[in-house]
Amino acid sequence: MVITNSKFTTAAFRLARANGVILWSREHLILQFAAVNGAALIHTPPVVISAPDTQNPTTECPRCGKNILARSGRLGRFYGCSGYPACRYTRDAT
Repeated sequence: MVITNSKFTTAAFRLARANGVILWSREHLILQFAAVNGAALIHTPPVVISAPDTQNPTTECPRCGKNILARSGRLGRFYGCSGYPACRYTRDAT
């Protein structure tokens, strides 16, 4: 199992899938912290993670439903939600 407080790269997805490693993303980690800091520990099953499809990126944000836009940042190209800053969903463009 690998846990991050950020996001995984496409290469990390491939390596984890090839070796049967479970990946916990920032969202899953937040849910676990919320469960511990809340009333009772809620078992949240790990989310099956697949590598993003860079050839046919979806145009709808999976969190809020707004449009996904191609953007450039200090770390390079990425896809981000048009609802930023209210929605901070991003995914790698590579």
